Amino acid sequence: MSEITQSTALSTGPEFGPWLSQASILVVDDEPGMRNFLVKILRPRCRQVSEAADTEEASRLLDEGHFDVVILDNVMPGKNGVDWLREQRKVGFFADAILITAFADLETAIRALQAGAVDFVLKPFRSNQILNAVARCIDRMRLRRENFLLRHELQSGEMESRRSNRLL
Repeated sequence: MSEITQSTALSTGPEFGPWLSQASILVVDDEPGMRNFLVKILRPRCRQVSEAADTEEASRLLDEGHFDVVILDNVMPGKNGVDWLREQRKVGFFADAILITAFADLETAIRALQAGAVDFVLKPFRSNQILNAVARCIDRMRLRRENFLLRHELQSGEMESRRSNRLL
């Protein structure tokens, strides 16, 4: 299979849903090997994949552009992922975040969810585990948008119906 055909097959593969190819992902991890692994599995399947070595660089990238999903390591020098995510939520960051960590305990998982993480993936993980987590995030985002649009249409229809009834 040629490289172009293989890349197209990866990006449009049905196993992770049709919307993954439109996703914009930010990978935040201090370990270059982990960042490279994540970029290698995501880049052929997603519209955009950016990477940051720490939370400071991640904050700068978020200020510069939009990301649908952030994959975030918890244990990093400086600020840990959970604390950084909590701070970002306070200033209006609403994209889905997946926390990845090799040091898992119940308390960390609870703190991650309270800070706004939508998924928690333990290292080491296989590529399909992270791809499934990202695909779930993208699907959630799509469903939230669809729900918003349908509610808007419903409210618009109700408003139009009220106006029609007043005219009668």
